[in-house]
Amino acid sequence: MGFIEEEEWSMTVGTAGNEDDPKVGISVLIVGDDDARAAELLAPLVDALGTLP
Repeated sequence: MGFIEEEEWSMTVGTAGNEDDPKVGISVLIVGDDDARAAELLAPLVDALGTLP
């Protein structure tokens, strides 16, 4: 569990598969009720994932 400013968040990353068929699972939990702020916090992760092959 970590903190961004005053918001509590956690991220879990799991991998599976093999060299020919790799798989990655990412789960992010942001505690709060502000959807716009949650989207703002997730934007860098979404951008980074879009650059993966």
